Amino acid sequence: MSNFSSETITKQIASVDLIWGETIRLGDKLPVLLDIFTESEYLNGSVDEQLEQMVLSDTEMLALIDNSIQIARPYISDILWNSFYIARAFVGRINFLIRSDISKPDGRLFWKNDQGIKQLLKTLWQDNEEKYMAWHKLSDPKLLLTWRYIENIILTECRKVLDVDFEELILSEEAIQNLTKNEIGFKPNLNLLK
Repeated sequence: MSNFSSETITKQIASVDLIWGETIRLGDKLPVLLDIFTESEYLNGSVDEQLEQMVLSDTEMLALIDNSIQIARPYISDILWNSFYIARAFVGRINFLIRSDISKPDGRLFWKNDQGIKQLLKTLWQDNEEKYMAWHKLSDPKLLLTWRYIENIILTECRKVLDVDFEELILSEEAIQNLTKNEIGFKPNLNLLK
């Protein structure tokens, strides 16, 4: 096998690690405390202050659409890229909804009824209408549970990208070292993607 193939595999691994790391960071930007507030707390405005503290700043919102991650795009599948894009849009939409609702006098935030959220999830589950319908039928879907659904789709697609028969590959020493370092906290060498 040529050195090009070893380099490609190394770039795929680094790209998947980059996408998964960004997915984890996106999840950290979700205001999951929304799951603990009751409807009456929303309606009487008692959570407005907490919501205001959770919302992303303008700079953080702009960082969501940072395109530097596109360096990974050539080395991952279309499904993984689209799923990541939807995850990023989901986090942005949730934060947008919070920012919009804070300015309203009643302090309501019922994100699950938002047409933008529904459209993102329907797109994400376009190949599995049953999953979308099951989520849609929940009387009170939790934000964290919904995020876990999104995360699981991305994780599944990450695994598919890396589903390579490594026994057939003759990897460079650097590629083998990168494979063995692929553990929690591993930071990919982004220079490998260049």
